[in-house]
Amino acid sequence: MSEKRIQLKDIVKNQVPQYVKEEYPLVGEFLSQYYLAQEFQGAPIDLLQNIDQYVKLDSITNLGTFTTLGSDITSFDENITINLLDSETGTDGFPDKYGLISIDDEVIAYKTKTPNGFTNCYRGFSGIVAYKNTNVGIASTYRLRTSDQLIFKDSDAGSHRAGTKIYNLSNLFLKEFLIKTKYQISPGFEDRSFTKKINESTLLKQIKDFYKSKGTDLSFEILFKALYGDNVKVIRPKDFLFRPSDAQYKITNNLVVELISGPIQDIANLTLFQRPYQNITYAYGTISEIENIVSDDGGVFYKLKIDGGYNRDPSFDGAIYGKFTVHPKTRSIGEFLPNSSVIDVDSTIGFPNQGEVSVEFSNKTTGIVSYTSKNLTQFLGCKNINYSIKNNSKIGINTYASAVTGFGTQINVRINSILDSVAIDSANYFYSKDDTATIQTLGYQGKTILDNGWVFNTAPIYEIKSYEIIDVSDQTYSVVFKNKHAIQIGDTLEIVQGNVVIGNSTVLDVLSEKIIVIIGQGLLKGSDFKIRRKILKVNSSEFSDANILSANVQNVYVDGEKILIASPSIPNYVNQQLNVTDRSIIFSGIFQGSTLKITSLEDHGFYTGDSVYYTPEKEEVTSIDIDGNSSKSTVISSSLFSEGIYFIKRVDANNVKFAKSTSDILNEKFISLENETTINNNTIKPYEFVGKTLESQKL
Repeated sequence: MSEKRIQLKDIVKNQVPQYVKEEYPLVGEFLSQYYLAQEFQGAPIDLLQNIDQYVKLDSITNLGTFTTLGSDITSFDENITINLLDSETGTDGFPDKYGLISIDDEVIAYKTKTPNGFTNCYRGFSGIVAYKNTNVGIASTYRLRTSDQLIFKDSDAGSHRAGTKIYNLSNLFLKEFLIKTKYQISPGFEDRSFTKKINESTLLKQIKDFYKSKGTDLSFEILFKALYGDNVKVIRPKDFLFRPSDAQYKITNNLVVELISGPIQDIANLTLFQRPYQNITYAYGTISEIENIVSDDGGVFYKLKIDGGYNRDPSFDGAIYGKFTVHPKTRSIGEFLPNSSVIDVDSTIGFPNQGEVSVEFSNKTTGIVSYTSKNLTQFLGCKNINYSIKNNSKIGINTYASAVTGFGTQINVRINSILDSVAIDSANYFYSKDDTATIQTLGYQGKTILDNGWVFNTAPIYEIKSYEIIDVSDQTYSVVFKNKHAIQIGDTLEIVQGNVVIGNSTVLDVLSEKIIVIIGQGLLKGSDFKIRRKILKVNSSEFSDANILSANVQNVYVDGEKILIASPSIPNYVNQQLNVTDRSIIFSGIFQGSTLKITSLEDHGFYTGDSVYYTPEKEEVTSIDIDGNSSKSTVISSSLFSEGIYFIKRVDANNVKFAKSTSDILNEKFISLENETTINNNTIKPYEFVGKTLESQKL
């Protein structure tokens, strides 16, 4: 602001009485300097005298915020030059006299300014650096707790590099006046900065034109011009849309379900709820129509239609809140007795890693079976199999969607999946509406060796075209299938007549892609035979718990150009057990000294530095307390030393030494038995195998 009013600092010297000047010669200079400190821009007296000017838009707009240091300065320099190339306005907007600036973390007061810089500077000054929290300049490292606080900073003189910004601290209070003014005349623009390309004063004076035109094309043009300095053009998509027809039609989202219980015919106009369960989330939607669907095998399903023509917010798809999820289901492969711990199924894809399934038992009842884990084709750790399970029995996730009628009757349904994205070979022609097509394969049909060259362990069913006895003595038969097979020598098969398994056989030979030789099923009589391949399991005497697991390759999947192989990574060899052990050595005998003989004939297989876990012989004993109650506990029967981890020093193929650490091996410090010690069935095994067993990798 132009200083046109008389300031006290300029006249106070002459107002002092002569006798005071004679008694105190410096009092005039003292008073002049005092009022100088009270009258610089932003000081108390300055605000009182010029408040009428500071509320005018021309005084508080288009303020100079910063300029750029033109050359390096030290802590002793009193003159500061600016870079006119980086500062279009130079020192305009800075007070002509006695202004306050900041460079880095130093506050500087200057006496005068020129177009090129600031002169007679007082370095390491102090002053107000911010009236509110900011991320710019010297005040960025400070935080105010309340709105009635400000940031006042003392500083020390320092050196600064060319190109550093020089902030104008003298107009901070003017910016606060501007914000207050914006709250009054331009709400919404209070904390927004306008582009430097416009005159801020003129814009605020004419801001009423913007509010009068709010919502029009002109208002958007003014807004973008003021904030970004860009010319914009408003385009309305509706101006380029075709006018919709007046046809009456309905868009619906459809669910195909199977009935579990309840009067399904009453479900129209009811709300279907999907309760959260495992990886299934909450969802609901109102059923507008229901349609019956009957499959070729006599299965009855229902198509539930939910309005999908209008999304009222992002949480809805039409009239559906959330997302309905297919309830996974599968079928058992083979028969399972009560209390079985595993169920072989066609696929477990879509089921949780652990949880519960609804199972159809052989007595036509339905039960809930829990499982602790799964692989691609098996539920493991099963409990509550109270009755036997027949082959091809239905197994589904233990949840459902439900609706309740006005009479309180609950309708429970399970949501099914349907075929999508049918790929029709380009070599097929002349199809028309309502033609019947035969599905060749569900999914991708591989044609390369990477697709089909694996030893698959699945349970397909093959129809027998004809059979012929080859050897009457052992009922060996040659079987001809109607279609190509994927059976291997050594596979076990079930002979099915009608829906009854009449025998089991083994494949002796594979003569062609449609002919095999089988044995073991007994004498075949009649016709209408089918053969079902049985799932091959792990065959290991060392890890008998793993013999419930499926072996070889379960399936192959295609993801773009990638081929994904689903396999437990455990093979099955024809008439041969897996030659895999945990490398345990069980040894007995009389031992003394540090060299211990743990094998006699075979190589123990341990080498210097191997970590092993030693387990002494243990037995279970029963004790009875004074009240006659019995309890069981495990006690050590024989041992060489304490159970735990030790490190091996290999002496030879039969003898080893034990150390408590690898450093003890280097220092030849081994465990030594002073007296003869007799033991039975003590064990050592590699420490990395402790607590581990052979199991599926669930790939």
